[in-house]
Amino acid sequence: LEAAFYPGHYLVFEPPTHWKLVTAIEEGRHILDFLFVDYGTMFRYMTLEEALIPVVQRMGGDQNFVSVEAVRQDPATRRYFVETLKKQVWAREDFETYFAGHYEHWHFDAAACRVRI
Repeated sequence: LEAAFYPGHYLVFEPPTHWKLVTAIEEGRHILDFLFVDYGTMFRYMTLEEALIPVVQRMGGDQNFVSVEAVRQDPATRRYFVETLKKQVWAREDFETYFAGHYEHWHFDAAACRVRI
């Protein structure tokens, strides 16, 4: 995406949080494949992980374990399933399977049915 008022400059995303105008694109460092969307419609493009991380953080799950059932029952989680996925909220067992299977992002305590980031 070339900048309109700066010929030869490109708008790039540099993970995790930087937007820049650059003259040279560095593969592996700059991302050009992105989509701007209206904030009101952004939820349609969220992954489950992007939806659950703020829920777990708000419950203190970035420091301590939180109940999987509490995450499941949270209004934001329920809204994500109903409005984005157009499905009923998963059963607790499905959340357990998800957290156990995504161990690179989640610390899941199966014995106590709790999770943390």
